[in-house]
Amino acid sequence: MESVIKIMLARDNVSSEVVDNANGLIAVRAYLTSLFFIDKAILPKDAYKTA
Repeated sequence: MESVIKIMLARDNVSSEVVDNANGLIAVRAYLTSLFFIDKAILPKDAYKTA
C-alpha cells in the first residue's frame, strides 16, 4: 500500500480515475489477505483432503 501512495504522490496531478483504481487495488489486497488468513488460520488443516 505504501508504494501505491508513493506513486500517487509522485504524480503532478491525480485524476479521480487514478484514485478509484488505487482504492480498488487496496480493497482487493485486503480481500485477498482475508482469504489467505481464513485459509491458513481458521479452516482445519484437512479441509482440502478428499476421501
